[in-house]
Amino acid sequence: IHTHTYTHIHVCTYMSHRTAIASYLGVGTAFALYTLDEVLDLRQWRVACHRVSAPNLKSPVALSLSARTRPPPIGAMDWPAGRVLLQLALEGDGTTALSPIPARGATVLEIGSGIGTAAIGLALALQAERAEEHGAAEASSASSAPTAIVATDICSDSLANLAANALSHGLRVAGEGEQPPDGSIGVARWDASAADAARSLPLVAPSRLTHVLGADVVYSGGAAGVGEECGGEFVATLRALLEAQPQ
Repeated sequence: IHTHTYTHIHVCTYMSHRTAIASYLGVGTAFALYTLDEVLDLRQWRVACHRVSAPNLKSPVALSLSARTRPPPIGAMDWPAGRVLLQLALEGDGTTALSPIPARGATVLEIGSGIGTAAIGLALALQAERAEEHGAAEASSASSAPTAIVATDICSDSLANLAANALSHGLRVAGEGEQPPDGSIGVARWDASAADAARSLPLVAPSRLTHVLGADVVYSGGAAGVGEECGGEFVATLRALLEAQPQ
């Protein structure tokens, strides 16, 4: 439902802008400008804006993320599934099997983080939840350490954009060899489809993971190198992560 609604609004807004341009300049001129833009890649970047509400948030999370207008890189596009993944992480699915990710005591790994919609949005939401906490005993408890978030991607250019997006929202960015503190997210390159990838997971040990997130990481006709030849390794990576932390 979330995907359909978001995509519908996005397309309607997109088409209304095109219609307005065509009405003002004329269909022929507008088409020529559109073709020129497609050929020369004039509008390389845009700002993707999202407002995400959840029952446990007093106010919506507002995101303004830098995103490519078209690939490459494919990971720097604003894909609707990232927005839906964020909503699922904040709300769960209404069952005890998939509860909302807590503000404390969890360690979250996102595979294929792209522009950071899910990772950055989750970090901001959980930070806001912790700001509303009362009681020093709860906050200082060793078992209620702030939830750690590690965002990974195979594309270095996408990661650089993700890190810039995180910084623009006031988050600190922890790189490889650092422990993500409160108010930050870990950002690191990681190929989940590589052989024995679980052993090379950066920033966090697989045994510490409580949640593994991903959207649009497996699809037909996707990015080069992500096909049947490496699909088995990706499944093996997920199996290894589950074996390291069965709960």
